[in-house]
Amino acid sequence: MSSVRSSSTAGSLAVERFADRLGIAATSLCAIHCIALTIVLALSPVVWLQRQVFGVPVGWLLAIEIGLAAIGIAAAVVAFGAGWRVHRQPGPGVLFAAGVALLGFGVFGSLHYVRFWGTATVLAAGVLLVTGHLWNLRLARRACASS
Repeated sequence: MSSVRSSSTAGSLAVERFADRLGIAATSLCAIHCIALTIVLALSPVVWLQRQVFGVPVGWLLAIEIGLAAIGIAAAVVAFGAGWRVHRQPGPGVLFAAGVALLGFGVFGSLHYVRFWGTATVLAAGVLLVTGHLWNLRLARRACASS
């Protein structure tokens, strides 16, 4: 029975590590995208108002934002679930919940179209999510080292 539990824990740890790393990458890309897009839009209000650049629609930017947010949210859920099975600490889950709530509000809510506040909300969500992923990885390593 002990060997079954250790292999289950090892499998959870592998999933959790992958999900944490995916979440860190997606959240970091999302933050870079938000900062870059805010700078571009601040420098060119015409792009913001018309949503077009030289006659080429830029609606694909919204698809990128939604895709990165969805990957970030899914990775947070998977990473916390797998991490919880390994370390049983609620701290990363609190950061994930706050980060997912802010990310959802900032990307899927009406705040998304408010220049400064939308970006600030999504960046705060990114900081919470990346911090939660790093904390989750550290707790999982510590739990595996002590077993």
